[in-house]
Amino acid sequence: MDCAACTAAIKQSVEKVPGVLSADIDFPGGRATVVSDGKAEAEAVIRAVETAGYKAELLNGAGHE
Repeated sequence: MDCAACTAAIKQSVEKVPGVLSADIDFPGGRATVVSDGKAEAEAVIRAVETAGYKAELLNGAGHE
């Protein structure tokens, strides 16, 4: 991510994923925290980030809540 527009693009894309309630993008840290209703698929979130033009991966221990 290079700028605030990047974070906005990622947030908008991720929040369109079914089951995602919110996405908090940490620009300086290059991380996102996604809150879901438990039905959002991690792979769908990753695809949404990639569709916005960026790379994504789950951190260790992520995807269990």
